[in-house]
Amino acid sequence: MSIDTRALVEAAQQGDRDAFGHAFQQYHAYLCGFAWKRTQDRFLTEDLVQETALRAWRRIDSFTWQGRDFGAWLTVILRNLITDHYKSIRVRMEVSTAEMVDLDRNQLSPEDVALDRLITDERNLAVRRAMSALTEHQRQALLLQYWGDMTGDEVAARLGIRIGAVKTLGWRARQSLGQVLARQGVPA
Repeated sequence: MSIDTRALVEAAQQGDRDAFGHAFQQYHAYLCGFAWKRTQDRFLTEDLVQETALRAWRRIDSFTWQGRDFGAWLTVILRNLITDHYKSIRVRMEVSTAEMVDLDRNQLSPEDVALDRLITDERNLAVRRAMSALTEHQRQALLLQYWGDMTGDEVAARLGIRIGAVKTLGWRARQSLGQVLARQGVPA
């Protein structure tokens, strides 16, 4: 974290929207990459990152410096939005047949295309489910390192822990994932 980021966040906490915009912009590209790797949808990525900015602005006074930088806080907001998005898809899939409308099968809606993409990628879905068996820190370490393309040092800085802890978290997370996937019959 740079001194400038801290000053920008503190100014934003005093109501300076421009300062918030500059602070958020420092992490914009990273957040877009983070969302893209989880959604593979440009429009959804843009929506989620924009909603992250809105929620962060609304809650900026609740942000405190607790060993994590501003980007980690933004990443947690974005990760929660992504999780909520996929949970809502599952809820929308649980529609009784009485509520279903007879649709023209020649024209798929964007929602149907997205659901088909999610359902057909069984391995990806199995890995996502297996990730829920990990601890929060293990999940964060894996997501940042493998899907966020961050080095171990960057993950350590982002999470506010030592590099040794990142290595241990990563090793344990990979072991747990392998065991969960093996129980599901999915090759690791």
